[in-house]
Amino acid sequence: MFKYSPYTSLTEEQNAVSTEILTDIMFKLSKNKKGTSVVYGPAGTGKTLLAIKMIYTLVHANKIKEDSSETTIGYSDEEMAIHELNDFIKKNKNLKIGFVLPMTSLRSTIHSVFRQAGNELKNVSVIGPYDAARGNYDLLFVDECHRLTQNNCGQAQGKFIKMCNSLNIDTKKSTQLDWMIMTSKYQILFYDPDQRIKESDITNKQFLETTKIAKEEWYKLSSQIRCHAGDRYSEELNNLFECKDRFDKFKKCIGNYDLKMFDDVDEMVKSIKKLDKKMCLCRNVAGYSWKWVTKNKTEEEIKKNNLSDIHIGNYNYIWNKDVNEWIIREKSINEIGCIHKVQGYDLNYVGVIFGNEIRYDKENGKIVTIRSEFYDRGVKTSANDEDLRRYIINAYKAMMMRGIYGCYIYVCDPDLKDYMKKYIPGWEESE
Repeated sequence: MFKYSPYTSLTEEQNAVSTEILTDIMFKLSKNKKGTSVVYGPAGTGKTLLAIKMIYTLVHANKIKEDSSETTIGYSDEEMAIHELNDFIKKNKNLKIGFVLPMTSLRSTIHSVFRQAGNELKNVSVIGPYDAARGNYDLLFVDECHRLTQNNCGQAQGKFIKMCNSLNIDTKKSTQLDWMIMTSKYQILFYDPDQRIKESDITNKQFLETTKIAKEEWYKLSSQIRCHAGDRYSEELNNLFECKDRFDKFKKCIGNYDLKMFDDVDEMVKSIKKLDKKMCLCRNVAGYSWKWVTKNKTEEEIKKNNLSDIHIGNYNYIWNKDVNEWIIREKSINEIGCIHKVQGYDLNYVGVIFGNEIRYDKENGKIVTIRSEFYDRGVKTSANDEDLRRYIINAYKAMMMRGIYGCYIYVCDPDLKDYMKKYIPGWEESE
């Protein structure tokens, strides 16, 4: 809860981005002009934190004391931007701000944070894309923009088409990003195309064509503030999955980050459980390589019928319960999470199980994915093999970026395990 509160400090890089965007917001809205800013960067660079801090700054801007004799000499750039916003905010006390989060679980968490963070933030709408499309906002902060959908969203397609029709826009060409732009004067979009994990997610081409903004309105975050593996961890993960031989550089770039591979999956699961008892917020997750047998089953039914989902050797586990805020439920430590439950969150430690849907092709020196071993129908139904490979790899990269202090790994495929051990030390080596 504290991590997502507005009381956490921003880095110098984040402060610079905040100042520039706040200044642009003030200028555009005071001139009654529409505007868009894009904040982009890999997982762990603090996009959500920046969004929350900027919202907090905006709702508190009218608390700055005004004095005609007061000088602004010595103000920081951010303070100057806030000072200039003051007049505009006071003249527009009904400034309507929305914070859009496509993922239900993360939205629930942020909603709880805003309810507890003071009276001002209670007036900020923490909403999903459909709620945003029904409103009329001065400012929309849209987090995880790569998870906005287009017109191939499976079971929700009918709902998507109905909303497009209500807005009088083309149902085939439009995306949820079009809704955000139509229903707000200014949008601040937080985006990482490498976290697109399913076919219904907006494509990079669609994002660029819809925003159509100048390079000056794109703001990059590059400093890794979540994962203690350092700024190059994300880049080196890309090299690992694309099979670029940079083994020594990978080991050097992560410093003292606790990255280990296990030969026994239950040893890894138990290690994460021990860490959770010690520091909390440690979870085991996996690729979607097993059917969800326990879905909609109660704990009593699961115990009575001895049900389980994930089977590896003699070990059996169950998938995450289908509830919001799985990350912060105490009982979640006894379950295995999936990408849909952890994307957008931070963990102290994460244990990642690589399933049978991802393997290493020794003959061609390439990581491949097996469609028949992948069970997330919402992801694979309309994706071709190459796109599915990219979504699966993106999901694993995102899961490996969750841990602040460490990431433990178990790999089902023997060839992939041997390949990854060239990059990542085994548990025995690091003891």
